[in-house]
Amino acid sequence: MAQSGFVNINPGRWALLTNSDVTHCTFQIPTSANNPVLIAGTAGAVEPTSNAGFIEYEPGTGEYNISLADMFPGIAATRLYAFSARATSILVSHV
Repeated sequence: MAQSGFVNINPGRWALLTNSDVTHCTFQIPTSANNPVLIAGTAGAVEPTSNAGFIEYEPGTGEYNISLADMFPGIAATRLYAFSARATSILVSHV
């Protein structure tokens, strides 16, 4: 299902960013986040079990229509999760 909007991230917990299996995604970490956000890819809606295998994004950064296969070439990622030490909202858009 297509999505374009903000996803709220609770502090200290992985949050599902994509609401369906996707091949490409756009996301933006707001400058107001004040801390890095970890982004992890998974095969299906399976929450990451650790903070290993993630990409760290600083506030004000993100990706535009990036392929999940390019982000996580070692797995067949179809979903994205985010982890933050502080509550924040991430802009997410995908088809």
